[in-house]
This record gives sequence, structure tokens and C-alpha cells, in this order.
Amino acid sequence: MEEFNKVLSVNLVSQFLGTKEVLPYLRSNGGGSIINISSIGGIIGSAGATA
Repeated sequence: MEEFNKVLSVNLVSQFLGTKEVLPYLRSNGGGSIINISSIGGIIGSAGATA
């Protein structure tokens, strides 16, 4: 569970919190873009990789 929670925190929670923090600045400046990138590993996956 510890490793699973660590992976979720890095891959999901950090994106959510980053977006949450930047939204007020985007709104006050009339808009903007949030660009999230990832690797092909998120689509294909590999044996032995974390969940």
C-alpha cells in the first residue's frame, strides 16, 4: 500500500494540486494553458512496473 500510495501521489495527486493552485492566476489573467505530458508507458505498460 505504501508504494501504491506513493505512485498515486506522484502521478495523480500532484497534477490535481498543481492545477488547483494555478487556476486562480489563469482566471485573473484571462486564461492560459495547462499542459500535462506523460510517456508511452502510461498506454502500453510493462511487466514488473508499479501499478
